[in-house]
Amino acid sequence: MFIKYVCRKAAFSGPQTGVGRFKNLFCVAAFSGRSALHKNGLGRIKPEQIEIAGESLQDVTPDEFEKPPTTLEGISPYEKIKVVPGRPCSNCIAGLASYLHGYVNKDIVNKAFNEIKILVGAGAEAEYTGNEIAIGNCLKKYDGKIPYCPGCPPPSDAYLGFVEKMLLPQPE
Repeated sequence: MFIKYVCRKAAFSGPQTGVGRFKNLFCVAAFSGRSALHKNGLGRIKPEQIEIAGESLQDVTPDEFEKPPTTLEGISPYEKIKVVPGRPCSNCIAGLASYLHGYVNKDIVNKAFNEIKILVGAGAEAEYTGNEIAIGNCLKKYDGKIPYCPGCPPPSDAYLGFVEKMLLPQPE
């Protein structure tokens, strides 16, 4: 059913407006025994007639795959950055994971003397230890008490100043 919908959409798109985007899907459909695409003149049915562009699969396949975390606390790949979950929504989880895996300055984390805790979700409780950051509108109760990032969810780059400042030692 899905393949037929894509076929129709691609057929009405025309060659200049996106049929090429479905090239790999055509190949998959052809190999899976579905020949509706081929019958409509879209794509090729014989593997030897299919041109594959780009790098080979063997060249771009990693030797090992990183397994996803099994707990919310596990979304931080850094020992110095701990996550304190309190029933967070999926948006805050995704935003925090995006930040931790894409925006964190790894050099600063490697030089860090301090450990920080990022509170996420309405049920997260602060201990007021001086090393906590609260993120998300559901933790607005901590605004002014500990570093706080508003938003639902906060943008991934909103944590930058807080985290880097808290990881590095403060001048005395």
